[in-house]
Amino acid sequence: MGALIARRLLALPVLLLGVSLVVFVIGHLVPGDPARVLAGPFASETDVERLRAVYGLDQPLLDQYLNYVGRVVRGDLGNSFRSSRPVVFDLADRFPATIELTFAALLVGIPTGLWLGITAARRQNGLADYAATLGSIVGISVPLFWVGLMLAALFGVALQWLPFSGRISPFSDLPRVTGLVTVDALLAGDLATLTDALRHLVLPALTLAVVPLALVARLTRASFIEVLRQDYIRTARAYGVPEPRLIRRHAAKNALLPLVTLVGVLVPALLNGAVLTETVYSWPGVGTLLLSSIAGRDYAVVQGAALMFATLYVGSNLLVDISYAALDPRTREA
Repeated sequence: MGALIARRLLALPVLLLGVSLVVFVIGHLVPGDPARVLAGPFASETDVERLRAVYGLDQPLLDQYLNYVGRVVRGDLGNSFRSSRPVVFDLADRFPATIELTFAALLVGIPTGLWLGITAARRQNGLADYAATLGSIVGISVPLFWVGLMLAALFGVALQWLPFSGRISPFSDLPRVTGLVTVDALLAGDLATLTDALRHLVLPALTLAVVPLALVARLTRASFIEVLRQDYIRTARAYGVPEPRLIRRHAAKNALLPLVTLVGVLVPALLNGAVLTETVYSWPGVGTLLLSSIAGRDYAVVQGAALMFATLYVGSNLLVDISYAALDPRTREA
């Protein structure tokens, strides 16, 4: 187990270095001058050159990259061109909103996907199986932004049941403690604000939950069908074990083991999907910050967000590997 953790941790700096290089090169290949964007369309060339010197954009690309890597090693992601704040502060302000949305999507998608997958496996080739399979295929195939727009148009505009923009009503004065609006409202004992935050969270969470729901349902169905065909399941049925107990105590342990691996895929998939979901619902998370930074040629923020996503990806896969090795000792030597 220690060797497994050590291998993953040793791979982390190499991966982050590669990500930083790719993002740096792509960012500088995109047409546009960040100094001109920052200075504005009516700024003189002298002002633009001064901004290039201030942010080091007048240096050779290799020097810019080496300077950036040196700062990152010291924990400095640089300053945003637009806000003039450290990138770490900008990401820290937006990250709780993305985490809150991602966690809500997992909370909705995983249990629902498990229920659909188990139901489809128990009623293989029946109506429930066909409906669950068709629904999961549609969920994987349909673009998230289209799902978001349809939900917003139906429940936000046509029926006016739920808000479809932002995290909370603009007149709320909820004090920031954790950055998670629902948690801060609970800590403050403000039930009205908590209700308002949950209403704002429903549509974005349902939109983003389409991905884990569909993936979990398909994998659960396939895994349970395979396990339910095993000899020990037939033996348990022959001894008269009730079906619910058979599923819970005999089939679930082996059937749900592959889902541990799926979690490592879901986390980066949801972070990528959060970019589109946050844009549709004007959700003030890292996704909207990243898109606005790309449009504004804010290289420092784009590189910082990419490094953060890469770190979360490697961290989630490390936890998955450890969990899988703990649950299945046969994989520890792999």
